[in-house]
Parts: sequence; structure tokens; C-alpha cells
Amino acid sequence: MTFSVFLQIVSRIVCLVLFGMLALGQIGRISFSGQEVNGYYYEIVAGVLFALLVIQHKLKPLRIILKYKLKAVPALFLYMFFSFFLTSFYYPFSSNAVAFFYVVRITFYTLLSFYVWFHLKTEPKFLKTHTLAITGFIFATIGISLLQYVFFPNLEAWSTGGWDIHLNRAFGVFLEPSVLGAVFGLAIGYLLLSPLPSYIRYSGIALSSAGILLTFSRGTYVAFLIAGFYYLVKLRKIKFIVLVIGIFIIGLFIVPKPTGEGVNLFRVSTIQSRFVDYKESLAIFSQHFLIGIGYNHVRDSKPYANEIGTSNIVSHAGSAFHSSFLTILVTTGVLGFLLFIVSLGEIAKTSFFASLAVIFLSCLSVTDNILLHPFVLFLFLQLIIRPYGKLR
Repeated sequence: MTFSVFLQIVSRIVCLVLFGMLALGQIGRISFSGQEVNGYYYEIVAGVLFALLVIQHKLKPLRIILKYKLKAVPALFLYMFFSFFLTSFYYPFSSNAVAFFYVVRITFYTLLSFYVWFHLKTEPKFLKTHTLAITGFIFATIGISLLQYVFFPNLEAWSTGGWDIHLNRAFGVFLEPSVLGAVFGLAIGYLLLSPLPSYIRYSGIALSSAGILLTFSRGTYVAFLIAGFYYLVKLRKIKFIVLVIGIFIIGLFIVPKPTGEGVNLFRVSTIQSRFVDYKESLAIFSQHFLIGIGYNHVRDSKPYANEIGTSNIVSHAGSAFHSSFLTILVTTGVLGFLLFIVSLGEIAKTSFFASLAVIFLSCLSVTDNILLHPFVLFLFLQLIIRPYGKLR
């Protein structure tokens, strides 16, 4: 066995372990500094995979990727580093260390996706492993989430850890209904366009759709319907639009609705809280509109972000606003925001799946910080680089 073959075998094994660790969600969290900094086991495994791919391909994936029409993406990351260092003088070392971790994470995810994309093109066996790993992750998430909904209907036991209770809602191991909804939405897009056997695709789509309903996340509902409409119109399946939307709306009425404010689709408390959050973000932006406060110094600038309860745990929501777009706007200013929008447009043009995923996640990210959430961002990048998402 040559060293090259050995590396290929190990890479396939690590890929399987990687998505197994991703399926652990928040259970696989490693927290530091009172949960201000959270790493995950899957990120450690991802680092191993990245090292293996760099050994095999050196800098070739980066040289090739620069030939494609993704000019704004590298520019965005360079600008994020520039904005961070330019604003770092206004914050203590500890705050800069935490913020720098976020910049490194989003950059690392992107670099890894470039290398996996190149490896998928050059190693057919790795493509099969990657497909198996993603499919296994999806069905593991479905199974765990349905079991959670039935046997673990709230997070009251974890409320001392800074989590919302989410009574009678599906949140899975991600502990957030909107994050779980985003994962299910990406899974549906993947299954719709993958060459998997029909029984796997349709069962996964049906169960993932049911999972979205059980999240009772209105933002996910709207994003799902908009992305579904785009999919059907783009493929000229107009006849099925009314059928699909009709079935989903019927599902909204027949899905079990136990007691609790979270399952009330007409609740206004979350809308009010988001308006307050938006107001805070725009107030900060108005003072730093050009280059922002630096990615990611939200916790240092957001009012009440560092308040702690009796458990001495800092709020999990303190490091971002309830919108990925506002988070980018505040942290990188107008220039970074424009690069972010152009980057999404460039990614959407790479394939039909990429455009579908960008539309879905963008709609959902208006009301929740989804595009920048580590689980969602990692999965999104790993899906858009697959063969149906190859750059052209």
C-alpha cells in the first residue's frame, strides 16, 4: 500500500467520523470562558481532515478555485480580517481573542470546503463516502429529533445553561428549533437533487418536512415555502405548486399543538423581542456604519449581552443579532455587508442547489442568525460543493 492510498483511506474514515460528530450537535460542544467561546468535536475532526487533504493536494485547490467567478468570497474574508484588526484597538485582549476565534472559524470552514470540493472531483471513492456520511447524518438527525419531540419535549432541565425551554417543539441536538429547521431544509434540497434511490429520497423528504412542521418556527415555514416555490417554478412544475403548498398548509393545521406559547403560530412576544433586537443593531450600526465594530465583537457592544443569571452562564444569544444580515452589517459595516451580499450571489450562481440553499437560508436569516450559525454554515458549505453544486 502506497502512502497516497493510505491517506485516501484515512481521509474517507475521517469523513465518516466528521459527520458522526456533527450529528451530536450541542452535545458535542466544548465550552470555554463561561460559554463565551464554544468549539465542537466535529471541528477537531474537520481539522484532521483538512490536514490530510493539504498533505495530498498542497495548494492546488486554492489556485484552481481562484480561476472561478468567486471574487467577492476571498475579498470578504480579507475584509473581515482587516476590519477585525482595525477595530481591535478598542477592545481588551480577551475580547479580541474571542472575536478572532469567530473569524478563524468561518475562514476555516470555507478553506475546508475548497479542499473537499477538489478531493470530490479527484477521488471517486471519497465521493461515495461523503454521500454516505451526509445521508447518515440526515437520517440520524431525523431519528434523534423525532425521539426528542416525543420523549424530551422541552429544555427545562438545561435552562440553567442559558437555553430557552422551547416547550413542545422539535429542536433536536441543536437545541434551537430554527437551526433544526435549517438543517431539515438543506436536507430536503440535497435529497431532491441527489442520485440516491427513490425510497431513501422520498422517505427522507417526508420525514424532514414533518420535522420542519414540528419546529413551530414561523421563519422556517416562510423560508421553506419560498424556496419550494422557487424550486417548482424553476423546474417548471407549476402544476404541483398548489398541491405542495396546500399539503404544507394542511399540515400546519393538523400538526399536534400542545400547550405552550412556542407552538402558538400567532404569538407576538418573539416578534416584539426581534424588533427590540433590530433596533439595538441599527443603533450600533449608526455609530460604526463604514467598517463596523469588527467581526465578531457583537457581545462587547450589544446591550445586556453579558448579563448572567443565577447559574453564572452568559446568554447564548449574546454573540449575534437575530439576523445574520444585521450581524454582518454591524460587525463589518456597509463595505462588508455589500461584499457579503455579492458573495451570496456568486455562490448562488454556481449551481441550482446552491441557489436554492441561498434563497432558503437567506429568507430564514432575516429573522434568525442562521447563515452564520456553525452547524448550518458547515453543512451548507459541504453541500454546495457536491457534484450537483460544482462550479461552472
